[in-house]
Parts: sequence; C-alpha cells; structure tokens
Amino acid sequence: MIILTNEEKKLLYTVQQARHSKTTISGRKQDWGVDLAGAYRIQKVMGQGEEIKGYKLGLTSPAKQAQLCLDGPLYGPIYARMLFNEPVPLHQFIQPRLEPEIVIMLDNDLPADASTEMIKKSIDGYYLGVDIIDSIWQNYRFTPVEVVADNTSGGGFVLGKHANPTMPTGILRLFIDGVLKAEGTLDVLGNPIEKIAWLAKTLNGLQAGHVFFLGSPFRSVPAEVGLLEIVVSEGKHGASKLALTIKANMERQSLL
Repeated sequence: MIILTNEEKKLLYTVQQARHSKTTISGRKQDWGVDLAGAYRIQKVMGQGEEIKGYKLGLTSPAKQAQLCLDGPLYGPIYARMLFNEPVPLHQFIQPRLEPEIVIMLDNDLPADASTEMIKKSIDGYYLGVDIIDSIWQNYRFTPVEVVADNTSGGGFVLGKHANPTMPTGILRLFIDGVLKAEGTLDVLGNPIEKIAWLAKTLNGLQAGHVFFLGSPFRSVPAEVGLLEIVVSEGKHGASKLALTIKANMERQSLL
C-alpha cells in the first residue's frame, strides 16, 4: 500500500481530475509541498493496476538537470495501453507533441548493479520510436515535481519494427507529409548504456521484454494530422526509417 501525505493527495487529485477531463492547468504557480520522492509515489498511485511495458526518460540533458538542481534524468512508466500501432488517434490526447527517439529493448532481466558488459549482452537492439508526449500542464510549463506526478508527460508510444545491432549515429529527422519539421544529431543523446545502468540502479532492476525510450536530440514538435516519418541518415548502418500515419478527430484539430 502506498501512503501519501495530504499534500501529495492534493496534487494527485489535481492530476487525476485534469486527466479525466482532458483539460490543462497552470504549472509553476504554487508550492505543492511535495518533493520528488513524493511525486514518484503519486506516479505509482496513478499507475496502479496498469501493465508496465517499459520506461521513458526525460530531462536527459546534464545541463538541464543542473539548471533544475536534479542529479539525474526523470523517468515514467510506459503502460500497455500507451503503445500504439498506426493510425494514432490524436483526439485521445490533451496537447500532444512528438519526440522521435532511440529505443532499447532488453532480451534479459538486468539486476540493479548490472555491469556495462551485462547490459550490452542484454540489449535486443536499437529501434526508432516516437514518444507522443502529453501534459496536463499548460504549454508544458511545469516543475520537476509536477511533471513526474503527471507520469513525465507520458501520452503514447510507437515502436519501429526493425532493430539496429548498435546505437544509430548521424542525423535524426522528423517529417510530416514530407515536410521537414525538426532534425538533430544523435551524438547529443550520450551513452545509452549509462542511461540503462542508471535506470536499472534507480528501479532496482529491469525486466526482459521491456522497452526504454532514451530521449530525443531536439525539442518536441506539435502533433499534426498526416503521415509522420522518422528517418536516421548518415549513420554507419545507412538510412533507417520509421513511417506511420497519425490521424485525429477533425473536430479537435483546432486544439492541436
């Protein structure tokens, strides 16, 4: 049983109500009286009864972590209901944005103290994926406590079907209906093994079959109706592409 303080219960209720009504609220407006550990307790309560399929990492930039006085990334669970095949129904989200990412899948369980070699041998492959981030906090303005309580802006996830044997290199580009929307070099993501080691230690181990979204090399872009293509080019394994269609209820298009 997870025991929450009165302050944590208040933040939990706020997040639950906003998620249920699909409305945004202003962040960074008050001190909730909740620390980061309390925010993760709220996250766990929000996910009770859900099937966990993996985890996403947020705020992976060391510079951003230092700015916010954090000693590591933030994380949130990926639930089974969050994994989408195409088409992706945007009307299910509040204010969806897109973050193309590199994703790792594990072949074997990892203990909390997994070595670098153990992690390398446990990786099934490196996939292209899309984190469809979604937040109750208006215009994505939030504190670390607020975003963690809201499951680190976890909305939906799409995983590519083909794996690279090693971490892709080169430029990651996002196109919607053939129009380039954003691009960035994968070098900025840093060492993926270190990220998996940190997460294994933080969560006291990781499970085989789970997927891990490692972050994006550029800022998220607003989700739009149309054909989304994620392309890695100039890598040592050549070009790799994930293409999927994102669709939305046209009545909600003006809200995106």
